[in-house]
Amino acid sequence: MNKQGLTRKLQKIIPTKNFARMVVELLISEIARALRRGERVAIRGLGVFEPYIARSKHLVHPRTGQKITVSARRRVRFRLTKNFFEYD
Repeated sequence: MNKQGLTRKLQKIIPTKNFARMVVELLISEIARALRRGERVAIRGLGVFEPYIARSKHLVHPRTGQKITVSARRRVRFRLTKNFFEYD
């Protein structure tokens, strides 16, 4: 399912397509904003989004054999709740 599919599902309970689209956009933007601030986002029944800093690492370019250093980056880890597949 993608954003469009989610919007279609919401249309069944929300009267207009534009309003359903705005709800989906708002939900996604608020999750992204919280993660950019470094906050943990937990949605009961779905899972937890956790931002973390992936440490820098040293790699070797496969063609040239040159050693490359990849700097530390901000990443997001998502974990499903234990009973996720029990919901219908």
